[in-house]
Amino acid sequence: MDIRGLSSDAVWDHENAFYWFSPPSRIAKQLAHWELYKRIVGLPGHVVELGVYKAASLIRWCTFREMLENAHARKVIGFDAFGAFPVAGDARPEDVDFVKRFEAAGATACRGTKWRRSSPPSVSTTWTLRPAT
Repeated sequence: MDIRGLSSDAVWDHENAFYWFSPPSRIAKQLAHWELYKRIVGLPGHVVELGVYKAASLIRWCTFREMLENAHARKVIGFDAFGAFPVAGDARPEDVDFVKRFEAAGATACRGTKWRRSSPPSVSTTWTLRPAT
């Protein structure tokens, strides 16, 4: 399977590259998410991510759910604008500046795509990126 130029045939190379080239803050974010998820095990409710971007955290939440609970323990829900941020006419200048910097850094890279399950929810929590139709 190929997603965004990455092949599942080279999964170990991709994993190694992540550790070789990522700053420590990337692994720290994973550990922080792990610790947060551990705190909700046994509590009612769902996981909601606002601002999915490229879905790395969303996939991470699904993975942690399967590791610490099971694939049906709770819903993992992601929301995103899937494109340019809408900016209100009365937005503060610093907010408009943030949106411009964020989008210039590649935030619109996923425009025109949708995340969909690759198999029924009862079987897997694997997500794949497919062109929007």
